[in-house]
Amino acid sequence: MPSILKKETWVSSWRYLTDFDKEKTIGEKFGIVAGLLVLNLLYTFIIISVLQAICSETTLQKYIYWGWLTKSNDVQDKMYKVMQSNWGISVFFAVVLSPLWEELVFRTYWFWKKLRKRDKEAFYNKAFTAEHGKMPIWDFVFFSSIIFGILHGGPINIPIQGVGGLFLAYCFLLCGRSYWSAVLLHAGFNGALLIVSYIGSKGAIVALTLPHWLYIFVS
Repeated sequence: MPSILKKETWVSSWRYLTDFDKEKTIGEKFGIVAGLLVLNLLYTFIIISVLQAICSETTLQKYIYWGWLTKSNDVQDKMYKVMQSNWGISVFFAVVLSPLWEELVFRTYWFWKKLRKRDKEAFYNKAFTAEHGKMPIWDFVFFSSIIFGILHGGPINIPIQGVGGLFLAYCFLLCGRSYWSAVLLHAGFNGALLIVSYIGSKGAIVALTLPHWLYIFVS
């Protein structure tokens, strides 16, 4: 029987993918980032296709961006034009600046704070921890991801950037609380969408709100 079909292989893989305390090598971290990047992009294109199938373009432009706030229903066209004419600035914002500050603000600072509290609790209450396990953090992960999605445009962004936040949080935790692993995944995701959008696919731009902020600054 091929090893991939054996129960032991699946059990071992599950333990590896849920072991957030094991120190990962640089090679392992790159592998985790690459795998999560592929999965995140695949999910994003699927959810975009679903949203485009069930929602009108007007609805998407109004609620997936900040159109509901700015009373504008042509945000996508404006974003596309700005990105095409300001490629270098778009790359800087999307691939460098945005991943650096967003990972610090939305995940790293708060996760480190939460995890330090959990570690302290586990250290000073070893008997309780041994019986009940460590303080859970998944509630915090989901809450932060929902906020991450909403602040990228609105409630409809939760299944896009919100789920993307779950990928980023998982990457951060699995890579040993690694800020740079999450930044690399974030930069790779934004960069891939920029490339697809730049070569002419406006469908992919539905998931990328950054050029709208760029439009505000350069228009």
